[in-house]
Amino acid sequence: MFSREEIRERLRFAIPLFWQDIKEMKNLHDRSADELALFAVEFFRYVDSHSILTADSEKLIKWEVMYGIPIDLNKPLEERRSVVLAKHIGVGTVTIELIKKTAESWVNGEVKAEERNGAIAVRFISNRGIPRNLPDVKQALREITPAHLELLYEFTYLTWGESDKRNWTWSDLDTMNLTWGQFERV
Repeated sequence: MFSREEIRERLRFAIPLFWQDIKEMKNLHDRSADELALFAVEFFRYVDSHSILTADSEKLIKWEVMYGIPIDLNKPLEERRSVVLAKHIGVGTVTIELIKKTAESWVNGEVKAEERNGAIAVRFISNRGIPRNLPDVKQALREITPAHLELLYEFTYLTWGESDKRNWTWSDLDTMNLTWGQFERV
């Protein structure tokens, strides 16, 4: 975004040199720069408020209606945004890359998708355990995936082998004072 001074300079250089020192032209440029700077602020505020990623609850309802998504005001705003974003991304020809991107828009982490004998395996890599909004992820992927393809879901967990490599003792684990969910993500 341009500042008022940058706008004024651009306006000044858009006119012939002999007009640049005229008092009325300087005044015109000052007023125009003020108005254009205000316009730019309002324009970007408008664009931000209508973006899926930054929309408030009221604007998100418009996106949900447009995509035919049931409106659930009890869901957190981030989960509702994920539903809309997945629908938005999931428009067009279905490819493995589209399935991967759609799943990643939900879990905010890395996902690997690959074809396997008439099925598509979706593996959640960077986040351990089952994603909190897995039912929504499954529904979004089912809606964009051709009906003849089965969807398989694979999750990453902390294995005993990984745990053994860290040489933890039971007392080490006790002093960490972790819940099972926290422990899975260590």
